[in-house]
Amino acid sequence: MEGGGEALSDLNRPPADLQGADATVHDPAAGPDGIRRRVREPINRPWLISSVRLLGNLEIEVTDTGLAKTHGGTGSGEPPARDLPLAGITGLGPLAKAALVALVLNLRNGRTPAQLGEAMEGQPRVPTALQSHLSAVRRTGLIVNLRSGIYRVENLSRDQVDALRFEDLYKELRNLKSAGGEEDSAALITKSEEALQLWSGDPVAAHGYFRDTFTLKKFSDWLVDIQCWYASALVARDQPEDRETATRLLEQIRIRNPSHRLVPDLQRAVGTYLSTPSA
Repeated sequence: MEGGGEALSDLNRPPADLQGADATVHDPAAGPDGIRRRVREPINRPWLISSVRLLGNLEIEVTDTGLAKTHGGTGSGEPPARDLPLAGITGLGPLAKAALVALVLNLRNGRTPAQLGEAMEGQPRVPTALQSHLSAVRRTGLIVNLRSGIYRVENLSRDQVDALRFEDLYKELRNLKSAGGEEDSAALITKSEEALQLWSGDPVAAHGYFRDTFTLKKFSDWLVDIQCWYASALVARDQPEDRETATRLLEQIRIRNPSHRLVPDLQRAVGTYLSTPSA
């Protein structure tokens, strides 16, 4: 069944049990057969989600809250966080992943059942088996509550979601670009670098199951804006390493969106910059 499979019927299983049964990993140091066998961790409580990544493959960073106890630890130190690709989670199918993305992208406003249907099925209607898919989302560790007909994730902030942090940085950069000034230019470079570090891949291509493509496409549009602003600020700063970086950014922009409104001015600025002898 799309969006959950047989695992959706077992709503009481903790997230640790959704990673499948015993797995085998090739490891020459493990034994004479070169196989290390890994058994699922006996985690007593669900993991805590510390971040969600949407700009690229769908991943969550989790902390296994029962790790120290189950391994006989003293409890004096925090258990380590680890990345968990959601593509490998049993029982989280395309429709459940689409619901997860829609809810995470709308922490403040939440989503109505019809809005979830638009993300999951491309139609503004209540999706088939919505509660089963939401149960799968909850088993990842997200707390999803329903109030006044709106579903919201309760245990994440915007800083914990790469796409939302990227959006906030974009808005800050847009304001800095409008303000101008040398101090604003330095801040623009710093914030641009922070935003670009968040980008791991085009979310439209990465999340083909998410039917509201317009919502995801805006991140790619914002990326090109940020690259243009960043390159322009580097040209203005004129440090030794800035020429190569500005040229590389211009080439990336030409490939991604050659008709972008800022490309002509940026091409002229970079061309003039490169033709001027370096200090």
